[in-house]
Amino acid sequence: MYYGTTEYSCGETLNLDDLTVTYYNAHGEQSTLTDQQYTTNATELDLNHTGKQTLIVRYEQTAGETPLEACVELDITGKAAVVISGITMENTVYDAERVSYQGTAVVTDKVTGEPIDIPLVYSYKGELVDGTPYTETEKPPIDAGEYTLVVAVAQDNALYTGICELNFAISKAPITITADDIIVIKGYEPPQNPEYTYKVEGLIKEDQRCH
Repeated sequence: MYYGTTEYSCGETLNLDDLTVTYYNAHGEQSTLTDQQYTTNATELDLNHTGKQTLIVRYEQTAGETPLEACVELDITGKAAVVISGITMENTVYDAERVSYQGTAVVTDKVTGEPIDIPLVYSYKGELVDGTPYTETEKPPIDAGEYTLVVAVAQDNALYTGICELNFAISKAPITITADDIIVIKGYEPPQNPEYTYKVEGLIKEDQRCH
């Protein structure tokens, strides 16, 4: 029996178009079987996970006899896809605290839905309101801007792959600026180049007002 392709990637469909089955009788005579003359276990094989799968071809020469079997080992390569869920990112207003995700990540097999216990990598990227890039880092952002949380399976994981991206924003915190009164006495010239003063309310923690 010749089978042209024996290596598949996860999620591919088994292609039997390249399958050639040849039967040798007791006298060494050979004949090529049509796909109507043999059966396979192709529908039972799992190509959604890495590893080895065995394709079995059965040929029943005479009805009622024990069928002849030939086997081909298929190598399922690549990484199985997973779904990452269970965490959220909320839009918020600047409060001088780093903004991190909420919840606990849950990883499941994309095909079967079964839970998988594997480590994940968390990172943040985006842009501050002044246009400064927030280069991808493990540190959650603190300043106002538009960001993305990236949760992914580590690249060195040999079996699984998957990524989840959640967008969120940190808005500017409002402040109130109140100018102090300037006294001008009637009949006198107003002061030249007075020192204007004002009060700022709403600054958070150690933030300093900007001129």
